[in-house]
Amino acid sequence: MEVIGLYSSEREGVGLLPVFLSWSGNSQPVAAVLNDWLPQVLHAVRPWYSDEDIAKGERSIVAVESALSSTTFGIICVTEANYESPWLNYEAGFLARELSASRVTPFLIDLTPSSLKGPLANLQATMANKHDVRRLILTLNGSLDNDNKLPQERVERSFDRWWPDLEISLASLRSELSTTAESAHPAEHVLDYLFIATKQIQRDLDRVVKRIDVAQTSVGLPVAFTEATDDPAPAVRKASPSSADSNASDSTAVDLCDRSDFPEFATRLNSVVEFWVIGKSLSAVTTENFQALSAFVRNGNVLKLALLDPRDEELTSVAARSLYGIGSAEELASDIQTTLRLCVQLSDNATVSSYVEVRLLKLIPSFTMTYFVRSSSDSEIVPELYPFRVTSPRRPHFAIRNSHPWHDFFVDQIQTVWESAVPADRNTMEELAS
Repeated sequence: MEVIGLYSSEREGVGLLPVFLSWSGNSQPVAAVLNDWLPQVLHAVRPWYSDEDIAKGERSIVAVESALSSTTFGIICVTEANYESPWLNYEAGFLARELSASRVTPFLIDLTPSSLKGPLANLQATMANKHDVRRLILTLNGSLDNDNKLPQERVERSFDRWWPDLEISLASLRSELSTTAESAHPAEHVLDYLFIATKQIQRDLDRVVKRIDVAQTSVGLPVAFTEATDDPAPAVRKASPSSADSNASDSTAVDLCDRSDFPEFATRLNSVVEFWVIGKSLSAVTTENFQALSAFVRNGNVLKLALLDPRDEELTSVAARSLYGIGSAEELASDIQTTLRLCVQLSDNATVSSYVEVRLLKLIPSFTMTYFVRSSSDSEIVPELYPFRVTSPRRPHFAIRNSHPWHDFFVDQIQTVWESAVPADRNTMEELAS
């Protein structure tokens, strides 16, 4: 008879969903409860729970690294006492990096999402209540392949059957958590922390070496840095050496093209799990592609938008005069309001594993940037160059894949601009859009 909750490569079946249960200190009992409960609701879910699944004598950090690398969904058990735990945030960062934020959720027992910090704060959290846990189960079911995925009504019945058991267990755990505090990791785990740091350094070095190898081997190829994906982009090609500069042979060039030269937007979102856009009003991308973005969010993906803060009259006035064609500051503010209204509607389509995050810029970005992050760890960035009072609808764009030498520069630009922006919650968006 199979013991529910165990997971190993020998027992993994075709189409089963490995779910990594992350815990630290006093959230271990929570992970243990979920380890037993999840497979009762969805039989094709196979949790990986370190206390139970690590064989005696096996070095824990090695086993955890192996499980993190092979999992497809992560649930991080978080309490008020452990949300700043280095171990928990390490696993959260690893999962978010490997799986994308749409497949990782902090499971909050006795705190709210606003309390989270670090990597955990960037993830869509699940509160330990009936509504949120139901959404989590539906998301897990949606992540199964077609052979194991259940009809929604059957999942609902299974959840209603097993929820009282989890509710009782969680109530008991909350009473225990109120009297306990996060204990420090024992001295023997110091080597584990050193191992974690070493692995992170090694991964960074591997990325650097890989990009150097790509840059070196690409010299002389007629078409470089383009990869076969579901989202073909305009070719990135080798630059022609200049007779005036003999050192130009190791440079790369990109083809400038108009927005209309790219494939259909819905096609470009194939296999994308996170889509970022940073720009002035973002009215074009949201109004023209609202249906595609709605489907994107409903399918459990992450949408992040950063646009000018309409409350900053000086900012919008400068943007309108210098960058926004021949329009006025009022026209720009109206476009921003339209985008915010659509963002509110898009957020209504979010699931437990997806979310719509909006931030307001206090600066005019150097260019509009769209960032496609795919489940295959491939990514594409498309900067749009800002014109100065150009009335033509055409705008120069260029596409950069993650193998291109300038890819990391633009990723850093996106993240730096994003971090400088002010988060806008639903109430703020509704207020500004009215």
